[in-house]
Amino acid sequence: MHLTKKDKSLLLLIAVLVIFIWSFFSFSHKLLTKSSYNKDNINQIINIKPKKLININNILYSDLKDKIIILKFWHHSCITCIQNIVNLENKTNKFGNKVAILTIHSAKFDSEKKFQSINNAVAKYNIRFPVIIDDDFKIKKFFKIETFPKYIIIDPTGNIVKSYSTLDEADNIDDYILQLINQFRHKLNDNPLNYKDVTDKSIRHILNFPSRLSYSYDYDHNGRKMPVIFISNIGDETITIVSLSGKIIDIIGSKGSGFKDGSFKQAKFNKIQGMVYKNNKLYIADAGNNAIRVADFTKKNISTLIGNGKRGKKLLNDKPVNVDKFALYSPLDIDFFPDDNNLVVANSGNNQLINYNLKNKKITLLAGNGDFNMVDGSKIKASLAQTYDIEAYENKLYFIDSKSSSLRYLDIKGNVKTILGHGIDKYGYVNSDVKNALMQNPTSLTVDDTGIYIIDNLNNAIRHYKFNISNIYDYKAININNNKSVKFSEPSSIISISDKFYIADSNNHRIIQINRADYKASQFNIMLEQKISAKNLSKITLNKKIAKNLNIKSNEIIEVDIMLKKDWKINEKGPSYLNLLQITDNNAKIKKTFDWNDIINNNIEIPPLKQGNEYILQGNIYYCQDKKYSLCYIKDYQSKIISSSKFNNSKITIEL
Repeated sequence: MHLTKKDKSLLLLIAVLVIFIWSFFSFSHKLLTKSSYNKDNINQIINIKPKKLININNILYSDLKDKIIILKFWHHSCITCIQNIVNLENKTNKFGNKVAILTIHSAKFDSEKKFQSINNAVAKYNIRFPVIIDDDFKIKKFFKIETFPKYIIIDPTGNIVKSYSTLDEADNIDDYILQLINQFRHKLNDNPLNYKDVTDKSIRHILNFPSRLSYSYDYDHNGRKMPVIFISNIGDETITIVSLSGKIIDIIGSKGSGFKDGSFKQAKFNKIQGMVYKNNKLYIADAGNNAIRVADFTKKNISTLIGNGKRGKKLLNDKPVNVDKFALYSPLDIDFFPDDNNLVVANSGNNQLINYNLKNKKITLLAGNGDFNMVDGSKIKASLAQTYDIEAYENKLYFIDSKSSSLRYLDIKGNVKTILGHGIDKYGYVNSDVKNALMQNPTSLTVDDTGIYIIDNLNNAIRHYKFNISNIYDYKAININNNKSVKFSEPSSIISISDKFYIADSNNHRIIQINRADYKASQFNIMLEQKISAKNLSKITLNKKIAKNLNIKSNEIIEVDIMLKKDWKINEKGPSYLNLLQITDNNAKIKKTFDWNDIINNNIEIPPLKQGNEYILQGNIYYCQDKKYSLCYIKDYQSKIISSSKFNNSKITIEL
């Protein structure tokens, strides 16, 4: 078909008109879309000053336009808020850069407004989302946030299309986001936000944000009962077991969060909280996994006692429930009450105290109707507010409700009574009688006949309540090393052992011990397992002379007897020690350490030694004449040990 010149001109004109019309409508659509974009919502969260941002360098209009935006409001003393952020990360990591997730930190307590406090929380709980510090509450007020948790969803046109006020609603957030992604798939901005390195650069030693402490006087170690401290390292998700001399006995858990039973090295936890030891088992409140776990020291493994990882609902009455049909929500502490057959759980996410009977395996409600409040009464009439720590003492279960900054107790009849506390929004720092005294987010307590000692977390203080005097006040001024004042950074846990308090100074990655008699404080030093080069072995002690070989029977416990001359004694102020070393591959590995306490009590037993291995017993022992102004000496000891089934000797004598 041959086209005339006129036909060609007509076709060209039509093509130009089509292009013009398409361009006009395309431009008009873009102009309309641009003009219809709701900037009001996005303007609240852009151009924030760097000092109010964590995990991101800046937030610009161009970063957020044409993105789906999730705003998550939280504050770091809210444990359920923390858990929800972690759950949100697990749900939304499949969305890529099409979705911008921003967490807005709006403090409940005054001390939560500080940048360093928030930054520590981000590092402690491994929060990876960008954080906007809303310390003046402008963002909170604009979006009319009244309760936590709260999620605001903004679509690519800048409009709020959804908000979630309950966790049950928020469980379906990922389904709704996927619908939005599909709806706006042709216009979504998938450029990445300007994240920055979130690695925690703070200096620490053995501990990593120690959160909770627990004590047992009868821990079974190699067939011998001994006192130990259990330390939950929430930064590593592990539990460190140490002697009172600071020697590490064992570490439970594989670093990094998860939910896995198995051996001590394989098991994984998520936000480890309270612990209690009984009958060679450690019961563990695994808050992030909504579970109670058990470390069995006979089997050397971890199992799950209550929970399957899912968040449970509150109990509506006190009818017994089978444990396999019950789910927890953010359990923060556990203790036995009123006897060893009943394990009480602070089921804090649902603001309830529940009981698990170890014999019949039934769950029952002890106290709390599930409302977030501070109301006294029996069972379902009482209201609690994030019960953080519980401790049984003389037929009462004392507990701390952190969100009402209150000290309360449950009596044997099931009644809840408040000792100190004035409601959800009444907090501060006042030393006075219980009618006027104020705390700010207390998180731990220990009880004895002298009263109740409380970790006042956001006031960085230890408070003391005496039973016979209705006052609460600071537990004296505390000094540490060279009279420098102790500066706690949100301490989280306290236990009492004999004449000392031990405090988990969480953000400083340390344990502080305080003498109750003179209030002097020192850092509780924790010792890692040591390895020493064999060529440097002779440098460990003051002389280089190794005593004659000791022939010891293999595979038997060896008693070490320190013999003193008449009228001589071990120097109690000297740092005496003995190390049992195993020599392998030109290295000396410390198999066992005996500290000054073991030596003073002459309580030293070497575990069975394998035939064919090479061992050395070495150390320094400080001793004096048992009289005033006497001279003191150091015994520098080193012996090579040869173990064999041919030998009958099962004792080593060290003469001073």
